[in-house]
Amino acid sequence: MTSLTTILYLATRPAHGLRSGYLTGAANLSIPRREAMQQSLHKSVTQAATYYNHAERKQGRAARLLI
Repeated sequence: MTSLTTILYLATRPAHGLRSGYLTGAANLSIPRREAMQQSLHKSVTQAATYYNHAERKQGRAARLLI
């Protein structure tokens, strides 16, 4: 996802979706988790990690085997 696509995607989401979508977009763009959490105001590293772990699985070498 490009930055513009991410912004347009996030603009169409409700509050929870906006925050979770922001972290998902940040993870897909390889923005450090701590930096993204400061912007999204997530306090739980565990919760933020779920979005980053999902993005890492999608980008990993094993995921490319499915393509």
